[in-house]
Amino acid sequence: MKANTIKNSILLILLFITCYNAVYFKKLNAITKEGGQKFDANAYAASLWNTKMPGVIDAAIGLDELLQSIKSDADQAFEKNTHALAIGNYRYAMVKMTGTVVAVHEDDFIIETDIAGSKKQLLVTTEFIYGSAIRDASGLIDVKDFTNASDLNSIAEALNVTVKKTVIEPARKNLVTGVKLNLVAAVELNKENIVLDQLVLLPVQINPIS
Repeated sequence: MKANTIKNSILLILLFITCYNAVYFKKLNAITKEGGQKFDANAYAASLWNTKMPGVIDAAIGLDELLQSIKSDADQAFEKNTHALAIGNYRYAMVKMTGTVVAVHEDDFIIETDIAGSKKQLLVTTEFIYGSAIRDASGLIDVKDFTNASDLNSIAEALNVTVKKTVIEPARKNLVTGVKLNLVAAVELNKENIVLDQLVLLPVQINPIS
């Protein structure tokens, strides 16, 4: 009788352990499934564009002002007004300017604006939009929040599509020689060598001046 009691007790304990493990693994599987959901870059980028990018655009520094501040104190200017997801010479800024369209091409247009008291012509791309520059110039992304580069690249691609659809396509009909614009754009700057003729502006806002 005593042996049966011990045997039954052992069976009950084993049954309890089995049931407990079944429940535990079910919960663990549910957590893994939840954590493994695919990152929705389009939704993330849309949220940035609609809720946070307007503030970034409003706060954009004048390109002329940025370049003058770099001449005065480069380290402070880059630290205060530019962003980058990685360490290196390349930094990204959100800049604004007023200028006149002097040429329009299939994939870009040229804007003439005042830089250090002189007229300078800058290239504004309308076809090859590099979302990573816009992403980085915004200063809205913290690389520590992401576990892999593919998510960051997906955000860049989503911003690329957004800019083409909501900024460039509506503005195309107004991109004619002689029109004056207020332009906000992302720009890549090399800390060691800034060449105005090589700067490429990636527009995030194009407003014709009537």
